[in-house]
Amino acid sequence: MMNPTPEDIVTKIHGSAKYRTVWPSLIRRIAEQELAKQGNMKSTVKAVKKTLHQVAGAFFERKMSFGRWAEELQQCEGLVALKAHCKILMQRHASTRERMGCFQEMYREIFTHTGPVTSILDLGCGLNPLSLLWMPVEKDIRYEAFDIYIDQIDFLNSFFQIAGCDGEAYLCDISDKLPQVEADVGLILKVLPLLDHLPDCDALYVLQQLRVRWLVVSYPVASLGGHKKGMTSNYAARFEDMVQHESWSLHQIIYPSELVYIIDKR
Repeated sequence: MMNPTPEDIVTKIHGSAKYRTVWPSLIRRIAEQELAKQGNMKSTVKAVKKTLHQVAGAFFERKMSFGRWAEELQQCEGLVALKAHCKILMQRHASTRERMGCFQEMYREIFTHTGPVTSILDLGCGLNPLSLLWMPVEKDIRYEAFDIYIDQIDFLNSFFQIAGCDGEAYLCDISDKLPQVEADVGLILKVLPLLDHLPDCDALYVLQQLRVRWLVVSYPVASLGGHKKGMTSNYAARFEDMVQHESWSLHQIIYPSELVYIIDKR
């Protein structure tokens, strides 16, 4: 039997219900790395699925019914109903669910610190763009979101349209190619630890190359299982060591679920 190719791995992974809508470009990059180490189809597929679980799959605890979720939002009558249903949906992604108890306070502090802004990038966004309805920003703010699930991107674009926001979501593997647009604020919320699992990814390079004035970087203070294990102090030390040679101004805030840095790159 011939050795499998990266395309063979992409086809195999897309046969899995959990990962059939992951952007093929990301699967291909992971497959190229794993094929060099594993050498056969079965081991490579297992390794690729493990990586995809670590960077994305673990955060959704149930089937991702993005098409149905968009229909549910479409049926909401008025802003109050829309916000109430967005809260329900945000509970279905581990990252936003952990933030629910403090997300309004968190965004109030972030945008008090930055002052008025006109544009936001949200990288590895998950369902965080739904939080836009609570952010203390102007209604016409430009919001661009990036993630790796094709149907998730379609859902977020439906949300922006339903909510009447100037927003757009895009497929993007930020570990490979960063958005080349400028913005006032770049949100990188609980994403940097995930980049460690992806091929040839330099977290500092990502932060350096983003064309934003403000970076908002965060880390989880506990594992998905709820174990803290000194994560706050470890991530704080790791991040501050990584950026120690940058001429950036750092402001740290610790919330019950999240360690947040607001960074002025100027």
